[in-house]
Amino acid sequence: NASLYKLLQSGASFVFDNVVVGRNAMVEIGGSLTINNTLTLNSGGTLDLNGGTFTNAGFMDVAGGTVQLPGSSTVLRVTGTFRHRSGFNIDYSSQAAIVVEPTGIFDFQSSGGVFNNGGMQPTFTNLGVVRKSAGGGTSGVGGLFSNTGTVEALSDTLNFTQTVAQYDAGKLTD
Repeated sequence: NASLYKLLQSGASFVFDNVVVGRNAMVEIGGSLTINNTLTLNSGGTLDLNGGTFTNAGFMDVAGGTVQLPGSSTVLRVTGTFRHRSGFNIDYSSQAAIVVEPTGIFDFQSSGGVFNNGGMQPTFTNLGVVRKSAGGGTSGVGGLFSNTGTVEALSDTLNFTQTVAQYDAGKLTD
């Protein structure tokens, strides 16, 4: 496990297997970071993806804390499983992007959501699976949601608050 604070500068690339971000810890990414196994974001921790590419190739557990994607060249790529258990929202803005690849699963397990925090409209592209499987209440998805994958509302409500582009290859289920 690694404790990280302002880990990356623009243009740098790092690969880790296991990372835990705890209270008062911050990961600030300006380059490229890949997590191959597990990243856990606990209450009080911050994951600030500003102008870099973060690839979740393993399992990411957002149990608390804050996730921010404030920059126009910021990309969160989900090729493994991203479990959002925190009641906090993931804020993205200024044309930032979340991309769930064909092998990826983005699973809402709380009332937290993903919201446009201002600036140019961000994009959430689903080529894999986006689901609401637990947690009670409503999870919202803001920004342009583009779907060719599968969207599943297995529990409570998954609310798309801005533009949705649904393509024939994808499916929406509840």
